[in-house]
Amino acid sequence: MKQSSKTSDFLFQNLRVYQQALMLAEQVSAATAGFLRTDRYVADQLNRASLSIALNIAESTGRATQADRRRFLFMARGSLHECVALLDLCKRKNLVPTQSRAALTQQLVTVAKMLSGMLARPADPDAVREVAGGRLCLTSRRRLSVPPPLRLSPLRLFELQHITQNGVAPYDPP
Repeated sequence: MKQSSKTSDFLFQNLRVYQQALMLAEQVSAATAGFLRTDRYVADQLNRASLSIALNIAESTGRATQADRRRFLFMARGSLHECVALLDLCKRKNLVPTQSRAALTQQLVTVAKMLSGMLARPADPDAVREVAGGRLCLTSRRRLSVPPPLRLSPLRLFELQHITQNGVAPYDPP
């Protein structure tokens, strides 16, 4: 029985950036399949770096905190930059044909843009702005994140109360 592409067991399987990263790993594998034995170290590193992009994206979705998720997305972006550097080496050594290199570079650009978009999002993707208790705060579908109460010194609290009641400060500073 064939499953629908939109109903996967894991969240990351539905992410377009993950799908594009897998496609990149497949393209890199095909492009490096014919490398000579003397250049296998470049092929191996390029394959590992391209696969690391998809793996870090997948791992980011399994993390509990937003900071941890972002850390794995940054690692994915670092692996992507590693692929770019390795493709530059392949160009210098004439290991990958120009047409294949151009296709790989285009795929790298596509994944890089998607990763940058994910990293530019707010801390909670479900967040919306809402007025709660007279203050703007972020809310989530799961919970209301209320900002902590202001902590004022007794003198500052007295000044604010006096200004609110009388409309002027209790004293004029020199």
